[in-house]
Amino acid sequence: MNKPVARIGYTASAVVVFSFFFTDYDLNVFLIVNSTGAILFVLYGFLLHNNWPIIIPNVFIVCLNLYKLWGCTR
Repeated sequence: MNKPVARIGYTASAVVVFSFFFTDYDLNVFLIVNSTGAILFVLYGFLLHNNWPIIIPNVFIVCLNLYKLWGCTR
């Protein structure tokens, strides 16, 4: 694995972990930061030659977060 791809994976992990600092602060901030990490994981999965076990759950996480952000608030 090359270093730029590995950096994306490490960054995605760090962003997801960082998002949990916002659970008591603001749910919307948590959902946005967590979605950012999940999107990075989707990118990482594609860069690993379509690694579906990484891509599929993170696409669902992004969809659920977007539903929470826009679907439940109306």
